[in-house]
Parts: sequence; C-alpha cells; structure tokens
Amino acid sequence: MLKTTLRWELLRIRHAAPGAAGLLALLFFPLLFLLPWQRTGLFPGSFEADLLLTSLYAFMLAGNLGSDSGTFDKTAMWLFQKGVDLADYGIARLVVLTGIGACFVLFAMGFVALGMGVYRDFHMRALLVCAGVAAMLFIILLALYFVLGALGANRKSEIILLLVIMAFAQDILLRSWTGAVRRAAHAALPPFQDAFGVNSAIANADWAAAFAALLHSFIYLCACMGLASLLQRRWRPRPHS
Repeated sequence: MLKTTLRWELLRIRHAAPGAAGLLALLFFPLLFLLPWQRTGLFPGSFEADLLLTSLYAFMLAGNLGSDSGTFDKTAMWLFQKGVDLADYGIARLVVLTGIGACFVLFAMGFVALGMGVYRDFHMRALLVCAGVAAMLFIILLALYFVLGALGANRKSEIILLLVIMAFAQDILLRSWTGAVRRAAHAALPPFQDAFGVNSAIANADWAAAFAALLHSFIYLCACMGLASLLQRRWRPRPHS
C-alpha cells in the first residue's frame, strides 16, 4: 500500500497539486534564508527571522502538499469500487506526505544553515529549533487538512487560518475566564503553541514542559487521525455522485 501510494502521490504532486508552479515555489522559498534579515531591523535578531520564515514555509508546504488530503473525490469512488479500505489508504497517504514534507524541511534547513554560516555564527541549537518547529507545524497542519477533508469542509485553509489565530490569541481572548476554561480551550485548539514551546523547552533542557507539550500534540494528532479514519471507513458513495 505504501509503495503504491508513494507512486501515486509523486505523480499527483508533479502534475496536479501543487504542480510545477507550486513545486518551484517550494524549492525557491528557502532562498529567503540567505538574505541578511538581521540588517533590516524588521526582527529583533536573525534567529527570530529564521523562525518566522521556517513557520511560513511549513504553512506553505502543508497547503501545497496536503490541502486535498482526506477528501472524498473521484479517487475515493474508484478505490471504493476496487474494494480498497479508504481509511487504510488515507493513513498511508498521510504517512507518505509526512515523509515527502520531511524531505522538503531538510532541504530548507540546509539553506538555514548556509545563511547562518554566511552572515553570522552557526548555532546547531538554533538550527534544530527551526527544524523542529517546521516539522511539528507541518504535521499538525497536515492532520488538520486530513480531518477537515474527511468532514467535507470546503474552505479548509480559511478554517485552519481561523484556528491558528484562535490558538495564538487564546491567552488574550480568555484572560478574564477561569483557569479551567483556559485549560479546556488549550486542549481543544490545535497545538500550534506547543510546536514552538516543545522545541524551546528542549533547547533549555526543560524536560517537564517539553513532555507536556509533546503529549498534548500527540493526543490531538491521534484524535484527528482517528476521527478522519472513522469517517473514511464509514463513507459510502451517494446515488447522485
């Protein structure tokens, strides 16, 4: 299943989504890491610039590679007619896209390291934090696209953008609420904050905070994949489709 899914995904990425234009954008975006952002005054330091750009790259990567994951299209009808379990195919596709995304992240981190070497001192810890944030954000976004596609959402990117805003603004929006409400909101919203928190905690050797952030992220991702798999396993073609 994985080998077949990998072949299908490589063909889809090359010819359909994101296609040649999207692939060129993903390949040329890392060139931004070679610019001397620390000299522009837009960021407090070069690390903040690298972290923001890697986060943007993760969003761009997930939107290009996984925006249609989990959806029930003509492919789902064909697989259903062939007797293929849609849930198994969905998980296999998610695994393949995660591997492809990891290759792009490693490719981008090469430019981050090169930019560090050209304009400033190279710091392995900063590079690992950028790589960890990009990888976690990509996996979280991919899981959200997966479950929203299975739910039949039409504007997945807009919904995810709203969730991103709510996740990062929850401390401001809920500052007058009780601690129990804030904890419930943190558990219900996607773990975007944890993607930054876990890598910062590991860099500072705060293992308790890192474990808590990883646990929340793992539970959230498992819930998304479980719900999407359940919906895919119960899907049946409609007479008018």
